[in-house]
Amino acid sequence: MRTKIARLLTSEKASQEVVRQQDVFLYLKGMCAIGAIARSIVSESTYSSDPYASTPECIRVSGYERFTFYTQGVSAKLDQLELLLASDRSIACLFCEIPSNPLYATPDLHRIRRLADQYHFAVVYDDTIGTFENVDVLPHVDVIVTSLTKMFSGACDVMAVSVALNPQSPFHKKLSAKLSGNYKNLVFSTDAEVLLRNYLDFQA
Repeated sequence: MRTKIARLLTSEKASQEVVRQQDVFLYLKGMCAIGAIARSIVSESTYSSDPYASTPECIRVSGYERFTFYTQGVSAKLDQLELLLASDRSIACLFCEIPSNPLYATPDLHRIRRLADQYHFAVVYDDTIGTFENVDVLPHVDVIVTSLTKMFSGACDVMAVSVALNPQSPFHKKLSAKLSGNYKNLVFSTDAEVLLRNYLDFQA
């Protein structure tokens, strides 16, 4: 399963390194995955997001002092974020979706990447609706979270989530060590079998 997901997530850009099996982690539910990522980056104190509405609730218990919830991925919200960063306020990570659920907004991922490189924060991307078959975002993000329950499976009979690390991310070494140190694959073998069976026509 992890090998198949790694292959699907590998960018079409020739300059992008191949995603390896060890860069993919499986979790039972989305909030479990998001919590694991958040705790792995929590050495900084602030977090910003433009995500699914349950994400901030998950972050509350992950060790962050504060967070900013941007309800729309529009340029004005990124202007606010850039002003905050320019005022010497550091953030640890930014969660976003393309498109977002349920408003289907698409934030400027190129601009987010530029800000992340300039101000040294991680970009965590939820591709559940766009899917890694349709949207090649790996060169612009540090982590990709995917609900395998939805489009990947598509049959409403199994739950799982994947977390994949960009091998070229400046956070790769740190995140890989932290996630691996506490990781247990709790996806039941029979659930994995169902996922694999449902996945067969995913790309089509």
